[in-house]
Amino acid sequence: PEAEQQRIVTLIESLFADLDEAKEKLTAVVEGFAQRKAAILHQAFTGELTAKWREKNGNSLDDWNEVAFDDCVDKMQNGLSKRNGYEGKDYAVLRLGRVDKLI
Repeated sequence: PEAEQQRIVTLIESLFADLDEAKEKLTAVVEGFAQRKAAILHQAFTGELTAKWREKNGNSLDDWNEVAFDDCVDKMQNGLSKRNGYEGKDYAVLRLGRVDKLI
């Protein structure tokens, strides 16, 4: 019957509206994740991420020593590999099958 067909169409339209809303929310979550990840990485590389820990434990960035990566491991395997960046620029990736010694 036509009334049943209309009820089914209304239900399908409602489900599509729910699907569109879910897609919008998912897109916002993915974009927010990328922004949070970038912010955390920035804090990690600038020392902000560990500032409270360093203060609590009496450590300062001035106390850190710079060492060559070769001095941190006994053996490196696999070498370097090129990867495609997000903006079309290649970047080098250090491929390590295993790190034998960390300082």
